[in-house]
Amino acid sequence: MKKISGAYRLRTFVQLCLYLLAAVSILPAYSADAAKQKQSEEKKNGTLDAISSSFKQFGSKLGDSVSEIAADVKGIMYYSCNGTWTFTNGKCSTTLIIEDGKTMQVIQKKGSRSRSWSGNCTLSADRITFTPASLGSSTWELTYKLQDSNARMKITSETLPADFSGYSFAKSAVFEKE
Repeated sequence: MKKISGAYRLRTFVQLCLYLLAAVSILPAYSADAAKQKQSEEKKNGTLDAISSSFKQFGSKLGDSVSEIAADVKGIMYYSCNGTWTFTNGKCSTTLIIEDGKTMQVIQKKGSRSRSWSGNCTLSADRITFTPASLGSSTWELTYKLQDSNARMKITSETLPADFSGYSFAKSAVFEKE
């Protein structure tokens, strides 16, 4: 996909404005002469077709650019969130392992006790939606904010189970990237 430069956008906009000015200048004046009116109508239709074509091209190129930018942002977000993140609460730990922004594993430990959930996840700019495979269609919503050059992630969740010491993730928790 081609990237659209600011100069190209400006040139296209100026062309569009010129087409509009041309269309306005050739609008037929009231005339009793049917031949002149028909010729004027044909010019007007040709100009309007050119304007329509320019709008379509501009919209298509702009849409392509927006799609590319969105894909780049999503890639950066996935890269930033991927990895192993751990929250330590005394002798308890909760670890999130996010892979490719598509799968996730949650592991909670305290001494020899542990429990874990694996499943699919989706990421947005500030939210992780996790669907643990073992819980059917149940989903967990985690709100996050990356901090300290993406070395820490502040997470809040009403649905993430409390750790073995009873820490509720409804209060924010800071996870460190390993």
